[in-house]
Amino acid sequence: MQKPNDSEAGETENAEALTQARDAAKDKVDTPGPSDKPTPNQQIIDEGLNKVPFGKPLKEFFFSEGKAARQGWLVFLVVAGLTLAVTHHFETKSHETAMSATNSYFGNRLAALNQQVSDTEKAKEEIKQERDKAQLMLAPFQALAIKVYTNAPLEERLELLADTIISLTNQILNPKPNLSLIVNGLTLTNMVVPIGTKVAPNIQIHLNTNREIPIVVRNHSVATAEHLTLEFIADIDPTNVVMNVGWARGLRQANGWNSWKFLADATAGSTTDWHVGTLRISPHFRNAYFLAKLRTHADRSETKEYWVAFVLPN
Repeated sequence: MQKPNDSEAGETENAEALTQARDAAKDKVDTPGPSDKPTPNQQIIDEGLNKVPFGKPLKEFFFSEGKAARQGWLVFLVVAGLTLAVTHHFETKSHETAMSATNSYFGNRLAALNQQVSDTEKAKEEIKQERDKAQLMLAPFQALAIKVYTNAPLEERLELLADTIISLTNQILNPKPNLSLIVNGLTLTNMVVPIGTKVAPNIQIHLNTNREIPIVVRNHSVATAEHLTLEFIADIDPTNVVMNVGWARGLRQANGWNSWKFLADATAGSTTDWHVGTLRISPHFRNAYFLAKLRTHADRSETKEYWVAFVLPN
């Protein structure tokens, strides 16, 4: 076997030394020592990459492929920058779309609210105009009520005037017969009392020597009096009362008094007098006076009662 010369042996040693140095450099890159601690800038980049989609895997890929020369940082930063730009672009678009939709919604709502406020103000102004118009029309009636109803509370005077106007209007539009009695020439309208009220008669009617009781029913209304009826109720025996045409015996009252009824055979015209047939007290009745109640009514009219003390001649 031929022994290698010195030059060949030197080349072999140099090749082995180069291999060992390369392996040492590789181990140094693979296993970072204390001097390989990340700088503050690297930490900021690492934190930013963690927030970028696929940032960390891309970093590891480029550093594992180019860790010998460190050029992997350049390629990685380029790709990461593109990723950040694309992500920012789409996020900005998404935010702009959401913001546009939000602005559109609230813009429409604001327009609707402004329209409602405008409509409300318009309606309020119309109501105010109607109120002012009504107050202007009401002013004359308020002045009249204050002048006429001086004894009533101030807040009730307008209502009293309204009631009076309604009553007069009903009388004009729907007139009713308004009856009164005239007995022996004396009008008894001042003797009207509520039906059923027990009162002592405060009027006396002196009969003539013929003892007749002439009665007239007067209709003060423009409305005709239909089915005009007159009742004569007295504390006197029926045998002592002589009836004229149109009269008939009525029912005996609960207090023991007797009654006679006159029913008109025709309609009493408006503002006219109806002469009722007379009643005559018999000479056999010896009392100086007697009490009587007269009641008159017609269709749609108010029933009225009159209390009278009839005084007989001596």
